[in-house]
Amino acid sequence: KTCEKLLPKKLKVLAKDKLGMIIQEDGKEHCSVEDATAAMELYKKARRKWEIAVEWKMNKTAEIVTLQVEEAHEFYSSEENPED
Repeated sequence: KTCEKLLPKKLKVLAKDKLGMIIQEDGKEHCSVEDATAAMELYKKARRKWEIAVEWKMNKTAEIVTLQVEEAHEFYSSEENPED
């Protein structure tokens, strides 16, 4: 398995590759409405996968925080009662 560095792709490239949309044509002014439309369509296409990933990360973070709080509580409780 090779270690390739993942680089961000330009909106223009993503719109063409994923949606078949041609935006930001060379020699023409960028249209903010076209850019926004392409960005929204890309999001809608990846929305479910994105939301699952975000939910997993939020749950994992909550588990870690809960564990840290429990460990801190145990640590400070044992300092207050050294005979335990």
